[in-house]
Amino acid sequence: VPSLHPASAFHMVANEKYGIADLKKAYREAEHPDEFKDGLGKYQVCLDVESIESLADLVGREATRLSLDTETTSLDWQTGNVLCVGISWEPGTAFIIPIRGEGGQEMWTAADHKRVLAALRRIFENDIPKIGQNVRFDQLFMLHDLGIDVRNIAFDTMLAYHLFHEEEGHSLETMCNLFTDMGDYGREAAGYKTHMADCPLPILWKYQGADADCTLRVAIVIDEMFDEHPKLRRLFEELTMPLSVAAMHMEERGVLVDREKADKLVETYDRLAAEEKEKLYAVEGVPPNFNYRSHPQRKKLLFETFDLPVSGILTDKARDDSTGKEALESIGVDRHEVIPIIIRVNALEQIMKTFLEGAKPEEREKHKKGLLNKISLLDGRLHTGYRVDGTETGRMSHSPNIANVVGEGKTKAAEAAPIREIFIAPPGRVLLNADYSQIELRGLAYIAEDEKLIRLLEGGADVHDFVARKLFNVAVGTPVTKEQRRIAKTFNFGLGYGMTEVALARRLNCSKERARELLAMYMGIVEKLDDYFERQRRAVKYHGVVYNIFDRRRQFYGVQTMKHFGGYKKQMGHIYRTSYNFPVQSSASDIHSRATIRIDQDTYLRDNEAWLVASIHD
Repeated sequence: VPSLHPASAFHMVANEKYGIADLKKAYREAEHPDEFKDGLGKYQVCLDVESIESLADLVGREATRLSLDTETTSLDWQTGNVLCVGISWEPGTAFIIPIRGEGGQEMWTAADHKRVLAALRRIFENDIPKIGQNVRFDQLFMLHDLGIDVRNIAFDTMLAYHLFHEEEGHSLETMCNLFTDMGDYGREAAGYKTHMADCPLPILWKYQGADADCTLRVAIVIDEMFDEHPKLRRLFEELTMPLSVAAMHMEERGVLVDREKADKLVETYDRLAAEEKEKLYAVEGVPPNFNYRSHPQRKKLLFETFDLPVSGILTDKARDDSTGKEALESIGVDRHEVIPIIIRVNALEQIMKTFLEGAKPEEREKHKKGLLNKISLLDGRLHTGYRVDGTETGRMSHSPNIANVVGEGKTKAAEAAPIREIFIAPPGRVLLNADYSQIELRGLAYIAEDEKLIRLLEGGADVHDFVARKLFNVAVGTPVTKEQRRIAKTFNFGLGYGMTEVALARRLNCSKERARELLAMYMGIVEKLDDYFERQRRAVKYHGVVYNIFDRRRQFYGVQTMKHFGGYKKQMGHIYRTSYNFPVQSSASDIHSRATIRIDQDTYLRDNEAWLVASIHD
């Protein structure tokens, strides 16, 4: 069994988990050699309608489970086509049903095509449990290209393995190497990944069969792993799989966009950016060839030309004096007229790049990164893809990322506020926005078992106001200032992440001594926070794993390995802060996900045609 040298974990802690996984594979191979000796299986291509119809009969008689996989002309289910479908219900075997031939051209006559689709419906539109790798992709293609509604999806290998290895490595290729002896069977097809329609049919069909076979083999191993971890199985069956169904429904529906508003928004931002650039170059001392995007040029302008003080904040990579937004605000926006202008120019350009570039159809090829570039030209909707395995906490990730659509006031330009207003309801309908109130702060209160904070929240008190009064000794009847409330919010939202006095000083733009003093005062207000932190540190140190309230886990590798090497204290500090945050953020995320599932499944809402179109945990 090929593996990394154990010493590689000393240089890169993340390698430890791969070495452990390889040792587990070696153990399985020694204990169950029959599972590993065959390599690739026998894959049969159905090249006539009769064999496909016979296959449908065979599935009905023999299959108690069915893995499926599709190869498609693109990754876009709205415009792409299915090239072939692979199925397997016994390890080492697979059947391939071609839909399109060379170059993605039609393979069947009109009459035969109807018979093929009828056979596919018999194979997939039944109660046989279905297995897939990122099976939502196959479902959407099958439904929109072929009109086949794949029913009873019971197991997604990608989502199942995410519960065992929450960080990365959920690809079928990774799991193939960990759990099978099939080898690198995709090597021949690798060069065609972005244009599978051009892949020679023998290579395409072999790859398709191996994918279906591999998915089944991997599912069998992970299912056995669930037997040893019943709490993870329950999480998978009760939350992960239903959430994937809800995510597919949201992706399919999409969110309607007001194209007229979007076009006007692009023009507004172009004008605002041009005005700010004009102000920038009008500042005395700013050279006409100054590149405000360049860190070295900003550094020279600020610290040499204008002789401004450095902030003490360093860039992440070069460990150089930062000229980013946080550093500029730390220096003081009133220190020099150029500072707020640079901040605004960068903010406007970032918003344009992230959201607006390519919003106009004629500019799509030139600008491909903007959020509005992803608006479907077929139905005018933004079809966000949700990944249930996209984060370590279990929170869904989005592509394109609608979670970070800028809110009002981010650029301090009134005209630039209404980006969210481009998302609209169809005629005769309305958009309803439902939001949790301080969900992570509430989660922290209960998980830390802090009775005082729980009473405040359950009593409906303004927690930010309460903390501000305690921190700054503000008398009852006297209103707290905006700055005092801001500092209180920084504590309430940041301390669950294990914010250090250095980070706090940076956030509050104060000395470390003042930050240490405020931190001590806050710990006196939230009395059980220190006890919670200690429990988490002990869990990391002795077990290398922490859990949320639904038994979702976060594993930490290298806790013992690292202690013999430089940087141990710093690395452990990061691990400890992650362990403080994980139960809070992850529990809040799972509560949010359960609400998403309940809304998606609610029969009253469904009967009244009220549909969930987006779910965002920010």
